Amino acid sequence: MLFARLFGKILGDNHHLYLYNFYIHSLGKNKYVQMVLRFLMNNDNLTLMAQTPGEIDFYRRLSKRINILFVPYCSDVKEQHTDVKLDDGYIFTGGYTNRDYSLMLQLAKRMPKRRFLFVASKLNKGLNSLPSNVELKRDVSPQEFGKLMEGASIVVVPLKEDVGSSGQMLCIQSMRYHKPIVYTDVSSINYYFTETSGIPYEIGSLDSLQKAVSTLYADEESARKMGDNAYNESLKYTSARGLEMIDKIVLGY
Repeated sequence: MLFARLFGKILGDNHHLYLYNFYIHSLGKNKYVQMVLRFLMNNDNLTLMAQTPGEIDFYRRLSKRINILFVPYCSDVKEQHTDVKLDDGYIFTGGYTNRDYSLMLQLAKRMPKRRFLFVASKLNKGLNSLPSNVELKRDVSPQEFGKLMEGASIVVVPLKEDVGSSGQMLCIQSMRYHKPIVYTDVSSINYYFTETSGIPYEIGSLDSLQKAVSTLYADEESARKMGDNAYNESLKYTSARGLEMIDKIVLGY
């Protein structure tokens, strides 16, 4: 981006820079970072491919000159369909970046009769004192992560902030596993879901999260259908579909 900005006049209009999945998480709140970005993005020959509508809004506020397009995170995680009854499995969540494990701990304390499984990184803080209904595993392999998800009755995707590139992998994998999903209603992930393929909750709201989870537990058949609908929605986000979107942008067809 710096090269394109500094040498754009020398290179002329025959050059164009494309950046896919350019994100800076919470650094974007820093005014000095924003100043640098404004300088770098003052460029007609730059196209950003962002993974979230929120990122598009953020970058557009910094520059009116660049082209910004939405290309969602896509993946070829294989389908797994394990029929787990709601009362036989556990509430599963996992991942490292931007996870609100504190809110999940509060939920576990409110729902002491439900089992919870957190699969986190050793870098995730605040997970030392756990209630008896919470099991914690850290730094497992991708294969073990998938096996643990298979045993879940519900998957929760709890995010602390609406920032780019967080939660997408967990969403896609749980959708491919036909899991009923409760997700944070933020722009980084809510585009994956419809009203019949997941239940949103308000970011940071324990009451909203508990209500969403309780809604799933209230009806076994509805939860099962929601998991199947989530799988069907996930087929819109394969690697082939993602590459097709990028090709259309770069090749201009």
